[in-house]
Amino acid sequence: MVFAWSSSIQTLQYLHGWARPKHESLAMALANAQTAIRLDANSEFSQTSLGTALFFSKKHKQAQDRFRAATKINPNFVDAISVLGMSFVYTHDFEAAEENLKRAIELSPKATFTMWVKIHFCFMHFVMGDFEKALENVQDCLIEYPNVPTCHRIAAAVHGQMGNLDAAAEAYTKFAEFLPNDTIRDA
Repeated sequence: MVFAWSSSIQTLQYLHGWARPKHESLAMALANAQTAIRLDANSEFSQTSLGTALFFSKKHKQAQDRFRAATKINPNFVDAISVLGMSFVYTHDFEAAEENLKRAIELSPKATFTMWVKIHFCFMHFVMGDFEKALENVQDCLIEYPNVPTCHRIAAAVHGQMGNLDAAAEAYTKFAEFLPNDTIRDA
């Protein structure tokens, strides 16, 4: 369990660029998660930790296998279900993405992680080219999470695709206020 927790911490360090370069944090997350699996392959937390490290390594199919293993151990393990849904967005299996994202929200509607599930609904519709639905979702996210830069990033991209250039510029300006050194592409 210690290695699974350590993997989760390294993944957070990867995401936020804390103590070390991102690639080092991700390598440590993968190594610790693999150790956690060797020590306890029957732990939904260990399986999800490795799945999450693989997800951020852009190895989405391998990540999905780990999330599925976690949900076989515990069918209601919302951490695995939510990131499984997110990973399906990246492999363009939108039906499975929507099913898992909705289930994660049903199981844990008030969890902190639910914000990212809702953001991935926006992103999923954007990737599908359903910009009207993406805009509807992102507007809801902006109301619920006005201080989350990713919401503004997606809003800028959606508005840009829809030809709403003033709204895109406004959303990007808000995004840049939060993360002045990032770009839309840094997602």
